[in-house]
Amino acid sequence: MYFKRALSFTMLISEIMGLRSNLNISANFSEENFSPKVLLVGDVGVGKTAVLERFLNHGFLENKPTLGVNRVSKELNFENDTIKMQVFDMSGSECYQYSNQVYYKGAHVAIIVFDAMNFSPFKSIEKWLNLVSKRVLNCKFILVRNKVDLDRERRGGGSVKSWADEHDIPYFETSALSNEMINELFLSALKQSLECENGFYQADPLPRIYLVNENEKIKKRCW
Repeated sequence: MYFKRALSFTMLISEIMGLRSNLNISANFSEENFSPKVLLVGDVGVGKTAVLERFLNHGFLENKPTLGVNRVSKELNFENDTIKMQVFDMSGSECYQYSNQVYYKGAHVAIIVFDAMNFSPFKSIEKWLNLVSKRVLNCKFILVRNKVDLDRERRGGGSVKSWADEHDIPYFETSALSNEMINELFLSALKQSLECENGFYQADPLPRIYLVNENEKIKKRCW
């Protein structure tokens, strides 16, 4: 099955890797009023709002579908600066997917969440990669396998992690219930936002590819 509108992460990552060694990450957030914008996207029921509730209020929220979009903010202390992170918790419902895209503009990072018990998550991941990439050229991505408390033997996630590692995309296994890797996830989002803010990405036209989902692996073919 082909997915025509995904960005070529292989070519994109190779381009920006050349910039990494020359990147000097040093910004005075207070003077620049830097406020990272983070999107939280994924299908219905994957636990996006529960992850956000754990991060904001250190509590656990039972399944509560988001209607449209929920915008929140939290002040974080990072390297002797106070940074106000904006998080947009986007509904995974198809009826909101088109209208919600107006909120994608200006995002630094998109956190794509999928359910730990979904052992074939690539279709969902590709869908959200496409939706965000079409609207935000210089957005960075983080992949999150949530609800790992339900998969005690950690049977899934290996193929996604391997693909993410190959393309230098951060990957986390989280649980809002047990508070596993929640703070680490948002700290990573903050650091990724900083790289984006300091010119890590270039606003040039990017090549496109076909993605082939076959036997839980993503293969790439230029067109």
